[in-house]
Amino acid sequence: AQFCGEKIDRIQAIQKVNSLEARILDCGPAGYQDYYPALFGGVLGLIAKPGAVIVEQLYSDELKAVLESHLTLVYSNETRNSGINNWEVYKAFFNKDSAVRKGLGEIANLSSLALWAIHEKNYDSLIPLIAKEGEERRKLFPGILTPKMQELHTELKSKGDHLGMKVCGAGGGGCFLLTHTPNDKNYIESLVDKFNMKKLDFNVEQPL
Repeated sequence: AQFCGEKIDRIQAIQKVNSLEARILDCGPAGYQDYYPALFGGVLGLIAKPGAVIVEQLYSDELKAVLESHLTLVYSNETRNSGINNWEVYKAFFNKDSAVRKGLGEIANLSSLALWAIHEKNYDSLIPLIAKEGEERRKLFPGILTPKMQELHTELKSKGDHLGMKVCGAGGGGCFLLTHTPNDKNYIESLVDKFNMKKLDFNVEQPL
């Protein structure tokens, strides 16, 4: 904006940078979801409409406390090219792979249910929905979880269905979330140590 001598708001900034990203990548439209948290903070509902994205700020101190006590952020100590995973899922979608299309549809449905749960302050159902989304994402392509993450996931699920895993990033990545009750924190930390991974401190920030 300074370089061009323009005054633009946050939405205009996202639209411009999103278009620039697509031009640089030269592979079609670029995703938009990663831009909003950086400029809005808090907890966001992003509702895609034709020609626009509706931004809903969902932050509350109560929601912050629930998320921070029921989620653990973990760095796997492993890196991989999550863009390849994304590309495989995209190809499967456009090739009308029924399993991938069903999985993406279920992710969209779970996201809508999570938005509803936050609106209703039904936090007991919110955390399991995060875990279920992770399960659906894991099934989209084998590379979403590394072998080591898969081993951790198997051991985690053997301890109870109330425990879950959700990778961060559409195609997987170096970090993931573990879902649990506050009483499971000691077990979660010991499990992370067992697999030589690293628990990362995090907090849900207030709206910017």
